Amino acid sequence: MLLLFIIGPILFAIFLAFHKVQLLGMTLPLARPALAAQAIFVFMGSWNDFMRPLIILSDRQLFTLPLGLNSFKGQYISYWNYIMAASMVFTLPVLVIYVFFNRYFIKGISFTGGK
Repeated sequence: MLLLFIIGPILFAIFLAFHKVQLLGMTLPLARPALAAQAIFVFMGSWNDFMRPLIILSDRQLFTLPLGLNSFKGQYISYWNYIMAASMVFTLPVLVIYVFFNRYFIKGISFTGGK
């Protein structure tokens, strides 16, 4: 019984080392396009989040970009030229993230073996 407590962790470490090689060598390269898509979706969800910062934040200096964009709208007047210019600037980081992860989508499509 005592021998099991000594040899057990050693066998478990060998088992994990084998599966780590399998994870890094086989599984992770095949899952990279799906992970890239998930990274884009998570980034877009946090970038465009409006309600959670509106509920949590009370200081106007800590407002996120969508909340700051909403501050251009007033009750009686809206500055549409500022709203449109700011929304174009706010989309640039999203486009950069998409361009960076787009090559993983192309690799995933060409790796599937389509004719």
